[in-house]
Amino acid sequence: MDNAPLPEKLSPYIDLETLIDIKEYKLSIDTQEYKAQIGKLENSSKIIFKLQETSELKDYYYKSDYSLNDLKQFSKIFRIFDTMDEAFKVIDEMFKNQNVYLEKDTNNLILHLTISNVLSLKEDISLNIKKEIMNKEQSNTLLFQSINQMKETIQKDRKDFENRINSLEQSLKEEKQKNENLQKTVDELKKIIDSINFHFEIDSNIIKTKSQFDLIYNRLNSHGPFKNKNPKFNLIYRASRDNDDPKDYNKKCQGKKNTLCIIETKTGCKFGGYTKTKMDFTKYDIIDPYAFVFSFDKMKIYENMKKESSAVCHSATWGPIFKNDAFAVWDKKFFSYDKHRVGTVSSSNFGIMDSDYELNNGEEYFSIKELEVFEILL
Repeated sequence: MDNAPLPEKLSPYIDLETLIDIKEYKLSIDTQEYKAQIGKLENSSKIIFKLQETSELKDYYYKSDYSLNDLKQFSKIFRIFDTMDEAFKVIDEMFKNQNVYLEKDTNNLILHLTISNVLSLKEDISLNIKKEIMNKEQSNTLLFQSINQMKETIQKDRKDFENRINSLEQSLKEEKQKNENLQKTVDELKKIIDSINFHFEIDSNIIKTKSQFDLIYNRLNSHGPFKNKNPKFNLIYRASRDNDDPKDYNKKCQGKKNTLCIIETKTGCKFGGYTKTKMDFTKYDIIDPYAFVFSFDKMKIYENMKKESSAVCHSATWGPIFKNDAFAVWDKKFFSYDKHRVGTVSSSNFGIMDSDYELNNGEEYFSIKELEVFEILL
């Protein structure tokens, strides 16, 4: 039997909101699965057939629309119907009963319908479903629909969600030159992932993303006193909560060991350091081979390069200091003083830094927006 001809004029891309009685089904050819949608075009006597591949995001879909007269021209079954509603009901039943199958024809699809036991008539018909390339607006619409669907299922299957994001990112890398707007959307999507998919395991006003948390957690978990363990972060001091005077910092932190200091400057730089040593403010320069410094802006750990030299300074009047001025918080009100400082490549005990004052994006001095200290526990 010859395939049914395509209508001479195809309707433009139709959003689902313009259809009524929308039905959705799944069809497949070999291992490729398709989402099939059928619906009646509002204020028109046409049925829309639309199919999309479900394995990954594509910039095309398959669609054709047929009027009742179109169907009557190549199928005697449809000649008994006076309204499109009657024809639509029969087609819907075929999909429900799985009396349909797909065939690939060059760039198009052929939808085969098997009609049986309808008024004792039996007939097989074939509909050509034409491949259509999405324009940029349609591609972005499909992308955001996919994003919304993924957000709904994120708590059910996080691993599957991440795999789909990776697949989407890979596809966009290949298509970057063709559609830069989609690449920007993926960048925004990564921010969404961090915000909705990361349940914070640290009570911090400074750490905002999973990648920042992982930088510290993975370093603690990889070697040192917390190697292969599950470190916990107990907030013991926050300048905005506990007062920004060095005396209050010392009072809160006295006697604590395994501490992590995190600083956010008023220009937006974020850095800090870890020390295993006990916060004993009756002492001063202390050797600590386990100490390290980090930068969230560079996403980089700076290891202690001079393990036999003093790594930290516990002063009764100053804030946290990592030698030699890898960073140093002076004996002034943390928020009002603007001459806290970071060190140079040659002076710092922590490296390897690529440039002077690297922790503070090339500036020697900084003022503090927030300072937090955590006790690391098991």
